Formats: sequence, structure tokens, C-alpha cells
Amino acid sequence: MKYQTRKITAAAMALILMFPGIHTKAEEGNQEFDEFLEDIFAETVESDFLTMHYTVRDYESMGLARPEATIGEIEFGETEELQEYLDELHSFDYDKLSKTQQHDYIILERDLELSIESEKYAEDYTDLFNPVDGITDALITNFTEYIFYSKQDVDDYLTMIEETPSYMDQALEVTREQASRGHFLTNNALDQLQESIDKFTAETENNPLVVDFATDINAMEELSDQEKQVYIKRNEDLILNHYIPAYKHVSEELEKLRGSRSVSGGLCEYEDGADFYRVFLATETSSSKSPEELLDLCRTMIINEIYRLMSQRYDDTGEQFKTDEAEGTLNFLAGKLQDYPEGANTEFTVSYLDPSITNPNIVAYYLTPCIDATDVNVIRVNDSAINDTNDLYMTLSHEGFPGHQYQITWFLNTKPNPVRSVLSHGGYTEGWAMYAEINQLDHIGLSRKQREYLKSMTIIGYMAPCVIDIGVNALGWSLADVADELDKMYLNSEIAQDLYNEAVDTPGRLLNYGCGLAQFLALRYRTEDTLGNDFDPVEFNRVLLTYGDRDFEVVESDLNEWVSILKNGQTLNEESANLLPYDALSGMEESMENNTKYGAFAIGGFAIAAALVIWFIIKTKKKNPFAA
Repeated sequence: MKYQTRKITAAAMALILMFPGIHTKAEEGNQEFDEFLEDIFAETVESDFLTMHYTVRDYESMGLARPEATIGEIEFGETEELQEYLDELHSFDYDKLSKTQQHDYIILERDLELSIESEKYAEDYTDLFNPVDGITDALITNFTEYIFYSKQDVDDYLTMIEETPSYMDQALEVTREQASRGHFLTNNALDQLQESIDKFTAETENNPLVVDFATDINAMEELSDQEKQVYIKRNEDLILNHYIPAYKHVSEELEKLRGSRSVSGGLCEYEDGADFYRVFLATETSSSKSPEELLDLCRTMIINEIYRLMSQRYDDTGEQFKTDEAEGTLNFLAGKLQDYPEGANTEFTVSYLDPSITNPNIVAYYLTPCIDATDVNVIRVNDSAINDTNDLYMTLSHEGFPGHQYQITWFLNTKPNPVRSVLSHGGYTEGWAMYAEINQLDHIGLSRKQREYLKSMTIIGYMAPCVIDIGVNALGWSLADVADELDKMYLNSEIAQDLYNEAVDTPGRLLNYGCGLAQFLALRYRTEDTLGNDFDPVEFNRVLLTYGDRDFEVVESDLNEWVSILKNGQTLNEESANLLPYDALSGMEESMENNTKYGAFAIGGFAIAAALVIWFIIKTKKKNPFAA
């Protein structure tokens, strides 16, 4: 598989498996346009084995050719094919397309343009060994989640396992070249990666890649007992004598590059770092807003929640959700979808990850099903990262209902063009799951004081790191600047070092989540203000869901069209009465000090909020472990 930063094709170990579906034409439009999109889909999955395996089960029935079983090559800077797609896209008359096709047109155009722009920076800024979502972790996930449909799948799997050491060598060579130009992991990030590798390689005969493989092979009826034993023995030999040593080799070789990073601060300290980050930000947040605009939006949301905590005296009561196991929690959540339109597939299996392959940065993930096997919905949970039953409830709201599984299966029911399975909009997808998680707290069965406290802490916990990430990587903030910003947001500046390190070590880690949530909340607040008593949450959520994951500018346009129909040409209010201006709390400190009881509460609330920021930033909730 070629490792490329373009989103239109799959990147090695960062497979883009968003929203697969089998397209059926539901409205009049341009048939040639649909065929053009289907050709892109076919070319994409036929050029990459793992993308094919995780996107289509019965590829032959769809007229697709099976690609060679290989992890692939690592290459950057190839934009010729992307530009050809873009040129052909522009040859279609937009006005003659159906409404669904127009959405596909805009979505594909934006993706291609961003992918072409991103490719300019890929050679230096693609962190193959990123401790959060780099290839060491993604390879493990690809192989532990790999499904054996036939004997051929087993042979293909073992071929890729055997190929892993050479693929790692390719990645190391690329990384050495990057390091020679000053682009390398920080010492903190390298420490995180090495710790993860050590945990994985410490497991040998009981390694999940050994144990799970044997379990899966023994369950295959088409294999004889002798064939099963041969396969199991071969896999164990490959894992113990090739795969695990390859990971150890990676750790040793990267250690030799420690200290190669030529800048000590954010990405904008590199010569073209600020330019790269703006493209990166647009990709991560599914938005064309500037860094300054997104920073201000998140900052305003934080101030809003601080005000709510103070004025309503919301606090942690210690109440807990009644259920402490995942399946029961998911079943409960599936029965609480009254604020959403019908159409989701609520069938699922949920299981806990083996401790040796858990990434501390990932609490759980949802595996997108193949486009011809959409009844298979799998959720994995990292039990070691779950603190209590409230945390489990919120995590499964995010991954399951009405989060990722609901949103994906709802969109699948609309039968989108299959090209949508190779397009990705992380700001929308993670933003939706965060938005769903926040809203689902209304059904948790706890007191209002506890529910609102959890909502505010979640918003603050995911948006504060985004403010700092943008400030450090786009605007060049120093540690002192971060501390000053936290003070301005009424958060304890003692956490400045942790947030600064987070922004430098793993840039963009929470942008999908925090900025995505901020944009969904802003749209909801504006729509509620505009419609007043005419606001219907079911129909509002239907507009958000229709046409699937897309940039927020497109979502806003769709909402404006809906509002215009309801309000005779009116569009969304530019500002929301539900959001305070950034300086809304200025001047309030003196009045709080004059009110001893109220002031004491406020100071305590700020300290709690500051502490929980750290609790949340280490618990990134990922929908899809393959998503870039």
C-alpha cells in the first residue's frame, strides 16, 4: 500500500473507511457523474489490498478486481492522479446534477483540493511513527481486526505479516531523511511510542496476534485440522521471530534519532510550518475557518461553560449511571434515540481490548462495516481507560448511540455513492459523536446538577486543548502565552506546561473532537435562536445527518435552506444568544469577591475545571482506528 497523505486513496495503516454504502440512484441527475464517482471508488479499492479487505467483502459481485496482498510502498508527493480527478470533476455541469450529486460534487472537490495542497508538505510532516496514530499502532489494529472469510484471506494475511519488517524498514528510512532535515518526534513523543512498543513486544506466546489468530483459524470450518495447525504454527513463528523483532528494531533505530528535531516549539517554527498547519487544520476540523476564527469559537464556548458552572452552581455530585457493563449500556442507549430520526442499525457486538495492544490515547473505537456487510457493527473498548460508569456511558454514547454507529448506519440507509467510503471528514464525524455524547447525558438518569456538570467538563476538556494547539502551532505561542491564555479563560495556569507539551508533542490530536463539537454546538444554538418555538430537534438532526459527513460550510448551507423554508426566506442568525462574548466575564471577579459564598464556589469550580482538562486530554475517543 502506498503511504500518501491524500484522502481520496487509502494511506498505509491509516485506512479511510468512512461511511461505506451501496449506491442506488434515488433522484434524477447525471448518470455519467455517478459512473465517474464509482470509477474513482473502484480505482481506489483495487489499488490497495487492505482498503479492499476492509471496504468490500464480496468484491467479485461488485465487479471489482482483487489487488495483490501487500502492505505496499511509502511514497509522497504524487498529485497527478488527484489533479486528473479534479479536472474531470470540473467538466460536469454542477447545475444539471441532482441535489445528492451536487453534495457529492462539493464534498469531492473540497477533498481533492485539500489533498493536493496537503501533498506539498507530506514529505516532511507525515509522522509515520506518531505515538497516537502512527503505523506501529495502526498495523496492530489492522491485523487484530482482520477477518478471515476464506483460506485465501489467511494466506494473504500471513503474507502481510511476513512483509511487515521490510515495510518498517521503508518507514525508518523515510524518518531518517526527515530527521536529517530537522523533522522528528519530540523526546516526549518518542518516549510515548517506545513505551507502547515495549508493552506490545513484552507479550510473546500470549500476544494477541498469536492467540487471536489461533482462535479465528480454529473456527474456520473449511480448513482441516492439519491445515489449521500448520497455519497456527507458521503465524506464531512469524510473530515471534519477525513481527515482534521488527517493532524492537524500530524502537532501537528511532532512539538513535532522538534530539533530531530542529525546533523546540510549535509547527509554525518551521519555515513552512504555519502554512502546513493551516491546511492540516482545515482537514482535521472539516472547516474553512481560519485558525483565529476556530480558536475564538472554542474560547467563547469555554467562557460560556464557565459562566454556566458559576451562575447555575453546577458541581460534581458523585452520582453514577446504574449499569457497569458495555452491552447493557449500549442497549440502554439504543432505546434513547427519541431526539433523532429513525433509521439506525442497532445491532452490535462489543468487546474489551487485550491490555498489551491498548493505546492509552484511545478509549474505544467503532469499526466501520464493509459496504456489503453493514449488519456487522463492532465496538472495542479499552477497559483500562474507563474510570467509572458515567465514563463508560459517555464513551459508548460516542461510539454507539447516537454517536458513530448511529450516524454511519443512518447514512448507509440513504444508499450513498460508494465513493463516500473513501472520503473522510474527521471534524464532522468526531464532532457529531461529541455532540451526540453531550446530548445523550439528558437520558443518563442523574440529577440536573450532575448532568450539566458533566456536559460542561466535556466541552471545556476537549476545547481548551484545541485553543492551545492552534495558539502554539499556528500562532507561535510560548509557554508563557499558554499560561496567560488559560488565565484569561479562567482555567488554572498550572496546567499550562501539560497543554503546551501536548500541542508540541502531538499537534492536532483533539482538533477533530473539540473544534468539531464547537461547530455543531454553534450551529444548534444559532438554529434554536432563529426558529424559536419552531425548533424541532428531530428535524434539526435529520438535516445534520442527511448527506453524511461533510464540511461544516456545507452543513450550514443545508441548515439555511431548511430554516428558509420554515421562516419564509430567513437564514440562521449570525450570532447566538446562547453564546457569551469572549469578554463576558471581565469585571465579574470583583463582584464575586464581594459575595463570599458565590466567590468561593466560583474559585472552586475553576480549579475543578482546570484539573479535568488533563483528565480528558489523555482520553481521546476514536471512532475508527484506521482513520487518519
